[in-house]
Amino acid sequence: MRHFDLDYCEDRIVYVAGMSKSFSSYAAFVTCFDEKMKYHCNRAGPSVSQAPATASLASALAGLRVNTREGDAPAVHLPPHPALVTAVKAIGFEVDNGGFFPIVGVVIAASRNVSESLPIAVGHDIVITPAIIRRSR
Repeated sequence: MRHFDLDYCEDRIVYVAGMSKSFSSYAAFVTCFDEKMKYHCNRAGPSVSQAPATASLASALAGLRVNTREGDAPAVHLPPHPALVTAVKAIGFEVDNGGFFPIVGVVIAASRNVSESLPIAVGHDIVITPAIIRRSR
């Protein structure tokens, strides 16, 4: 939200996120812009999810404590590491993030190619979390 200078209320945003990348936790959350929507999200909770494991809550709380103590200023303007982008391109992958966001998007043309591409990336010490995204043409 801060990276793109957005405001929950003014921009009427419903933000759904997981904590797996940031805090290594299997917890997720929803936040929204008005009280009526918050009420509906709270009422829907038990029917769409279950409570996270204690270990997941512990890692999320530990991560939040670190954020509170250290802040996120060092990460706010963190660009992708140029060597990583260069290495990923050198082994034949397309990079799709425009160079302004610290998460490097790697394009693998078709979903059937993911199983072939992952061992190549791992063989070059590059960790990829696969996500299949359908692009409109």
